[in-house]
Amino acid sequence: MERHERYRDQYVVAALLVVLTMIMIAVSGTSPWLRLLALVVEGGTLLFILWASAVRQPTFVLAALLVVAAIGVAGISVIRGGAFSDEALATVGVLLALSAPVAIVRRLLAEVRITASTVAGALCVYLLAGLLFSYVFGLLDATDHGHFFVQVTHPPSVDYLYFSLVTLTTVGYGDYTAGGSLGRMLAVTEALAGQLYLVSVVAVLVSNIGRERAPRHPDKRGGAPGQDSAGQA
Repeated sequence: MERHERYRDQYVVAALLVVLTMIMIAVSGTSPWLRLLALVVEGGTLLFILWASAVRQPTFVLAALLVVAAIGVAGISVIRGGAFSDEALATVGVLLALSAPVAIVRRLLAEVRITASTVAGALCVYLLAGLLFSYVFGLLDATDHGHFFVQVTHPPSVDYLYFSLVTLTTVGYGDYTAGGSLGRMLAVTEALAGQLYLVSVVAVLVSNIGRERAPRHPDKRGGAPGQDSAGQA
């Protein structure tokens, strides 16, 4: 059995792992040990998605080495009683938010039949977009000396994730708002992209569950693959 066939139904698990990663980021607070655990969950989620997406072995090995190195550096620091390396958590998080969606999309485009796993994979991309924007907002806050939000300066990382997900889903509670022009435009971009993605990509996939898609590279002569122009095999 081919590798991608064996792992066809694993995106439901991947989506749950992405949600678990977000929960761990939220509850870890400032505790070094909890943040280390969040890093382990985050790295495990990345590797699982790459594994489920059947990426090439060199790509998977490189990602695994980066995850192990980040966990090792952060773990040694915590064990020695030092501060947790926030850079390690951010590095793996950005790697997850950037590389995992690419791997998922490539895998889903190769599927012939649209299944519940296909929808779960699309939702993974949606959630990971929220995670990516949270890191972008945090980066803007760092470059603006803690003035990304109007209401608070130097917020914890969970506030960026919270604001990103609220923006992505267009809930708009209003307890946090972006202060600068760039932050506002990025928030609007995230909101529009999130809604368009749900009503187009996810909605279309849900309405077509069970259907087979047309071949991506049909015979250029107009006939079915394996037949000549006269329709003969």
